[in-house]
Amino acid sequence: MTARIVLFGATGYTGRRTAQMMVQRGLRPVLAGRDPARLVALAERLGGLETAARTSPRRARWPRSWAGATFW
Repeated sequence: MTARIVLFGATGYTGRRTAQMMVQRGLRPVLAGRDPARLVALAERLGGLETAARTSPRRARWPRSWAGATFW
């Protein structure tokens, strides 16, 4: 099984910098955060990464496909 990296808070300053460094090192993290528009914009700038937005922690669930993912 290939490990997946999910980067929470990807659109904040630290998250953005972390995502940029990960891509420079050949990684393709899933960008996760609360603002879908900001996630899509960042994902496009970084080469079309996958995104996942979560607007309400009580109502939404992360995709089941993330089972076994490495969370940073």
